[in-house]
Amino acid sequence: MTEQEAFATLRRLADDETLKLGVNIRMMNSPGSPAFRRYESAIPIIGGLALSLGATSAVGWWLGAVVIVGFCIAWFGFLYPKVRDRVFERTVALALRSPRDFAALWKRGALSLHAGTEQCLSPRGDWIAFIAARA
Repeated sequence: MTEQEAFATLRRLADDETLKLGVNIRMMNSPGSPAFRRYESAIPIIGGLALSLGATSAVGWWLGAVVIVGFCIAWFGFLYPKVRDRVFERTVALALRSPRDFAALWKRGALSLHAGTEQCLSPRGDWIAFIAARA
C-alpha cells in the first residue's frame, strides 16, 4: 500500500469513526506549532498574573491570592478545556488536509492512531501498516 492509498484509507476510516486520531496537545499547543494561538494560551495567563499583581499592590497580598486562585479555577475549569479542544480540532484538520502534512506531524511525534484497543504511536510506529491492516 502506497502512502497516498494509506492516507485515503485513513481519511475514510476517520470519517467512519472506525479509527480515532490522537493528538499530543502539549506539543501542539506550544510556540512554533501550526495549531498554537498565542491569544488563547499565553495572553490569558499573562492577564491573570497581571491582574493578581495589580490587586496585590493596590489592596494587599490577600486580594492578590484570591484573584490568582480564582483565575486558576477559571483557567483549569473553563478556559483550558476549550483551548485543548480547539487545538485538537485544528491539529486533526491539518493532519487530514494532505499526506505531506500528516507525515510531517507523524514524524514530529504529534499524532497517534487508535482502533479499538490497538494503537499506533508516532514517530516509531508504522502508520501505513496499521492502516493497511484495517482496510
